[in-house]
Amino acid sequence: MANKFNVIIEIGSEKVSAICGTNGVNNSFNIASFDSVPYAGFLNGEFIDPISLKFAIGELVTRLESATKKPVNMCFVGVPSEFCLVDTQDAVLTFEKPTKISSDIVQDICKQAAYKCASKKEYSLINKAPIYFACEDGRKILNPEGRKATKLAGEISFIFAKTSFIKIVSNVLKDVGFNGFEFLSEPLAESLYLLNYETREMGAILIDCGYITTGVMQVKGDGIQALKAFSLGGGNITADLSEVLKLKFAEAEKLKTNMVLSLEPTETEVYTIETSSGAKPIKAKTANEVVEKRIEQIASFITKCINGFENISPQTPIYLTGGGITKFKGAKDYLSKLIARKIIVAKGSSLEYREPDNAAAISLLNFAILISEGRGV
Repeated sequence: MANKFNVIIEIGSEKVSAICGTNGVNNSFNIASFDSVPYAGFLNGEFIDPISLKFAIGELVTRLESATKKPVNMCFVGVPSEFCLVDTQDAVLTFEKPTKISSDIVQDICKQAAYKCASKKEYSLINKAPIYFACEDGRKILNPEGRKATKLAGEISFIFAKTSFIKIVSNVLKDVGFNGFEFLSEPLAESLYLLNYETREMGAILIDCGYITTGVMQVKGDGIQALKAFSLGGGNITADLSEVLKLKFAEAEKLKTNMVLSLEPTETEVYTIETSSGAKPIKAKTANEVVEKRIEQIASFITKCINGFENISPQTPIYLTGGGITKFKGAKDYLSKLIARKIIVAKGSSLEYREPDNAAAISLLNFAILISEGRGV
């Protein structure tokens, strides 16, 4: 495939997606192919059925090559939050006289910080990114290159991936014909794409609530200061609706699109969904209560994650992405009420792919483009 195009494999908890593209004009993307295939998913940081993952990726490669009319042999692979571990370390370099900070000096301070990382026997380093740098004046900046200083301090974020994830996915990629691949942290990619420079410089929290997984990350500068994840999401809500209301799973998914959590329905109000046997009324009050109960559980886990972060203030903005909760009308506001914090839905710059359930794949594409152009962190 032409070098200007980047192939991304995004492994979600419900489906695997493949996207092929490059950057376009006005903060857009030139997408040659974007497709998804469902598979068994993962739970608590482990794949439920690795064979289904292989079939899904194999099918995506076939579709990708059919759409582009070119062979696919290199890709970038996103590592979800549940398979990632973050470790931040600081380091200091001093110079005998004012010295112009070069890229080599920046790399040296990153290496010094890396030496302080504790041994991670079950993890492998995949990405590193600066939280901040500071010269002798103490002012925190993201890019010190070109400045003259006698001292350079920095805090660097190191992101590790579970070695078991890398091993399983690497074997799958080799089996389906990839000659080369690089692993990228999905939470880091999302933070860099969905949050602008000013927001990241001040610090923010980004929540990615997916199908049966949720990641909560503390973002600062170009890196992630802390990351927590748990196995709950929109798929659990669908399962609750299916079980309590005696619906087929597909019917429960249809019900999602009709529900409005911001309203308080009466005992007589109903949602109506189309089934193979015709229109089916669903008691709105009961349906809303089912959804709210599960969102309350997700909110409690999110609150616990946030409370575990350091240096978080009531003014720290909170952003939400992923298709797990954002598909429910009024769910974002209900979640905001439960955690007692304002929540903003994070949307990227691409007008065509701004839906939260596309955020991970598009963020990884953006990250891959930055790396391919030599602008990656």
